[in-house]
Amino acid sequence: MKSFRRYLTFALVLAMTAACAFAPVCAAESGTGGFSDVDSGAWYAEGAAFVQERGIMEGCGNGVFGPDKTLTRAQLVTMLWRIEGSPVANYAMTFGDVAAGSWYAEAVRWAAAEKVVEGYSDSEFGPNDVMTREQAATVLCRYVKAEVPEGVMGLAGYQDYMDISPWAHQAMLWATHEDVLRGNEGLIMPKKTVTRAEAAVMLQRLLAEGDKTVS
Repeated sequence: MKSFRRYLTFALVLAMTAACAFAPVCAAESGTGGFSDVDSGAWYAEGAAFVQERGIMEGCGNGVFGPDKTLTRAQLVTMLWRIEGSPVANYAMTFGDVAAGSWYAEAVRWAAAEKVVEGYSDSEFGPNDVMTREQAATVLCRYVKAEVPEGVMGLAGYQDYMDISPWAHQAMLWATHEDVLRGNEGLIMPKKTVTRAEAAVMLQRLLAEGDKTVS
């Protein structure tokens, strides 16, 4: 995990340079700071500032961040693609619901090529489908090519751990162990949809080595 974060130091510099050249993650984003809907004392304020300053996420126009807007599949892969410096992937996509020239097309192409995320089928990606916590954890786990260390405590400490889909169990175990994902009042809420605020905080925890400041 530490070596991955060191590698991302360079990747984030590329992302900050390239992000302005590509279309937004939240329709018609302005890219300006000083969001009117992000209170300085909000639990996600540091996360929002972290991703905005690095060109990973921007605003939704009119000076708003849209913290309560739900995260879509297209948005998450675009964020990860930006972290990587918006690379060009030589990969032939067959997804009929990813229009050529759409703001997320090249990000989806990259994510599919790198097997960071898969489509529902060879022809369907579902770019506008919302992400749940277990889905986001799975994508992030694939992105960092993580393996769960031996001896890690299980998820039985969460009252709703039985709600975790079998395919997401290892990713959720990794995400909680690495503090990318946290529970609340004894619940891990695997089926809960992820908001932009939550996505910002998850990416901050993933990328900022040693950062324990966000609740």
